[in-house]
Amino acid sequence: MEKYLSINSASTSRAPSKRSDPGFEAPSAKKHKGNGKVSNGGPGASRRHFLNQLRAICDRRVVHVNVGDLIGEEDGTAVVDGKELLRLYIRNSVASQFRLVDCNCRHKNGRLPSEMGVCQTGGVVDQGKASAFVMSDFKKALYLWLKPRMRSPTLVVTDVEDSSEGDEDNNSDPDLDLPSSLPYDPKQFPSSLPRPGELGYSRKSTKQRLTVLQYLLSHSHSRAAFNRAFRELCDPDLYLVHLCGCGINTPGLRGACVTGSHMKLAPAELNREHIHYHYVLQNAPSKESYQALLAAFKGSSGGKYDDVF
Repeated sequence: MEKYLSINSASTSRAPSKRSDPGFEAPSAKKHKGNGKVSNGGPGASRRHFLNQLRAICDRRVVHVNVGDLIGEEDGTAVVDGKELLRLYIRNSVASQFRLVDCNCRHKNGRLPSEMGVCQTGGVVDQGKASAFVMSDFKKALYLWLKPRMRSPTLVVTDVEDSSEGDEDNNSDPDLDLPSSLPYDPKQFPSSLPRPGELGYSRKSTKQRLTVLQYLLSHSHSRAAFNRAFRELCDPDLYLVHLCGCGINTPGLRGACVTGSHMKLAPAELNREHIHYHYVLQNAPSKESYQALLAAFKGSSGGKYDDVF
């Protein structure tokens, strides 16, 4: 880190930014539950919850779905399970669901390694947050994609146990009317949550980061790559970090980057170091000094920062 810090102090000819370096701010304290215990949710707890919902939807339907028209030679002949069904859906549908456009970020005008594509954005834009999508809308799209592929059009598969991360729709096929008297029974359905109007219901976030889907899409070319990416995304202690540093919507950025190849999963410590590195890079006064910083960091700390740009 000595080399890392020395470049920060000598790499620019203009006055340093007055904004504090966010990479070295003290990490926030762990949140405590009402009973005084420390919450072990981690940064990816809701991400894992949502992904497991998607997998559960596919697991319940995989034996009833005809996927012959989706499997190519590159997919092999292994048995199709729920996770593989989800991979096929993401590979064939996500790109058309979320139209991406180029970001208005600092990587324009040549400040980009030659092997990296441009930063792109899409989804719901909220200032100060990552670009997102509405989880219930995505699940409905998954249901609609699965329905015409069911071997029996009259077959109904319900998702009573598909606990929603805050959306207010029932957790079944979009055109299926469940009896209004259906009770919430935590003993019979331990993973289900109370619905609006029922005792114990509390509304949570209805959105998820679009980077989650784009990261899976970038690893959907093979079953092994997708399974590895899915497993790592379900680790609640890992952050989905932006190697480009353009992960938060700002007035100037007009859309945070969601490019799958610009992300990797990393622990909190490396995430904070990346934030500091991007703070240094954004203060480079010219394209030449930016490229010099990238070259200087290559190989430092055992190659720890080689993929950051």
